[in-house]
Amino acid sequence: MACECLRRVDEQLQKRNCKVATAFEITPDMEMLLVILVGSEKIDKGKRGRPPQIQATYCPFCGKKWFGDSSAEGAESAEGAACSNA
Repeated sequence: MACECLRRVDEQLQKRNCKVATAFEITPDMEMLLVILVGSEKIDKGKRGRPPQIQATYCPFCGKKWFGDSSAEGAESAEGAACSNA
């Protein structure tokens, strides 16, 4: 993690018995990463399948790169999110 935003936001949400949705991801070199999940929902609830799981690659609170090379700052577009149908 390149910033302390998640910890600070979770401290604030704790007052409401909540926390930011996160998950662990295992990289090909067996490193474990904590990722922030961004909620998605189906538009047409009648269609089959689950909505994709969206993982932020940049901090949604300050814009710093979430993991990897921490020298890059600020996401300009949706390129800062990764999708999977897991």
